Amino acid sequence: MKIIYKVFNPQNGLYTDLSSIEECTQLFAKIAYEFYVTHTGNQPISIVIEEDGVETWRNMQGTEIVNPELVQQQILEQLEIL
Repeated sequence: MKIIYKVFNPQNGLYTDLSSIEECTQLFAKIAYEFYVTHTGNQPISIVIEEDGVETWRNMQGTEIVNPELVQQQILEQLEIL
């Protein structure tokens, strides 16, 4: 009898055949990390500086990024116009 382990990759919809649980956990961790980073725009951690009630969002390199609350506010303002 032969046991084959299969790990699904949601990025490409394919399974990878492996021969041990150790290989499965290594591949699963790699896929999970890549999936998470991809879906967070390569910015899984943001630094938020609040000054006088205004938030400035930055990535880990210190570059300013889009404030999600500001985006939501702008979308709501545009929807009210329509």
